[in-house]
Amino acid sequence: MKANRFFELVELPTKVASVFPFMVGTLYALYRYGRIDGINLLVMVIAMLSLDMAATALDNYMDYKRAIKTHGFNYEQQNAIAKYKLKENTVRWVIGGMVSIAMILGVSFFLLRNESFHNNAFFQISQSWSEKFILMISHLKISLDYNVLNEKLRYSSL
Repeated sequence: MKANRFFELVELPTKVASVFPFMVGTLYALYRYGRIDGINLLVMVIAMLSLDMAATALDNYMDYKRAIKTHGFNYEQQNAIAKYKLKENTVRWVIGGMVSIAMILGVSFFLLRNESFHNNAFFQISQSWSEKFILMISHLKISLDYNVLNEKLRYSSL
C-alpha cells in the first residue's frame, strides 16, 4: 500500500484531535512534576497514534462494508477503500497490525515500568527471554485477577 493511500485510509489530518489533548496533558505533567521521561513519552505517542489510526481505518472499513448506496454523494471520493480500490484483506491486515503495535507497546510499557515486577527474584535470575516473557504474561494475569477480585470485594461489601 502506498503511503498516500495509507494516510488517506487512516485520515492522518484528523490525528490533531488526538495529539492536542495529549500535548496538553504532557505540558501539565511537565508543569506539575518538573520533568518528563522521553522514552515513556515516545512509547505513549506511538501507541496512541497507532490505536487512533486503527480505529479510523476500521471506521472507513465498516463504512465501506455497510454502504447501502455506493454511487452518488461523492462516496467514491470520500472513502479511501472505494477510491483506491484497496483489497479488503490488506485493510484488515493494516488494522490488525496497528492494533497489535498499540497492544504490544501498552503491555510492555506496563510490565517494564512496574517496580514490583522487576523486584521479582525469578525475573532477575532468569536468563532466557522466553522465561522473562512467560513471567511477564503471568504477572499481567495475576495483576488483572487481583484487580478483578478487589472490585468484586468492594461491590460485595455494599
